[in-house]
Amino acid sequence: MTFRGFLYALARFLGDVNAIQKGQVGRRIARRLAGKLTGRLLGRLFGAWLLVALGAGAVGAQQRVDVFDTHGRRTGYVIVDDRSGRVDLYDAQSRRVGYGQVQEGRLELFRPDGTRQGTGSADPKPERK
Repeated sequence: MTFRGFLYALARFLGDVNAIQKGQVGRRIARRLAGKLTGRLLGRLFGAWLLVALGAGAVGAQQRVDVFDTHGRRTGYVIVDDRSGRVDLYDAQSRRVGYGQVQEGRLELFRPDGTRQGTGSADPKPERK
């Protein structure tokens, strides 16, 4: 723990002790939770705004396709870049599990370490029933 972290922890502890002495524990807990939630919300809003502002042109040609199992649970997703034909595969926890390339309707898939995972044909628009 850094010295700064120690000081913040000490301030939180002393604030808790002070709230106990004054009998305002419920108010202290409510305010700490409200502060955490507000900080998270503002962080997400700022992060989303930053992504939109900086990356709108860079991700314009990419499509995300969610992958589900037979019980309707999301098992991962695939990001397809239409311009380059690149395919990135992710599991349900957003860990990259592979990548590939689509060229002239043929799909080649690789593991993250570069070993070939498989090949196949890529139907760009399957028929829906």
